[in-house]
Amino acid sequence: MLAAEKMGVEAKKCIVFEDTQLGLQAAHAGGMDCYLVTESGFEFHPANTH
Repeated sequence: MLAAEKMGVEAKKCIVFEDTQLGLQAAHAGGMDCYLVTESGFEFHPANTH
């Protein structure tokens, strides 16, 4: 969320790529959609704030 603020972008307009559940939780806590990178590809996890 801090990076979004520094770029002057709303968090809800960001997409995060993460490879851990903790990172996914952090993205959602910041109100951001997240792609979880897994061994088999990508899993989309919306922030559910839209």
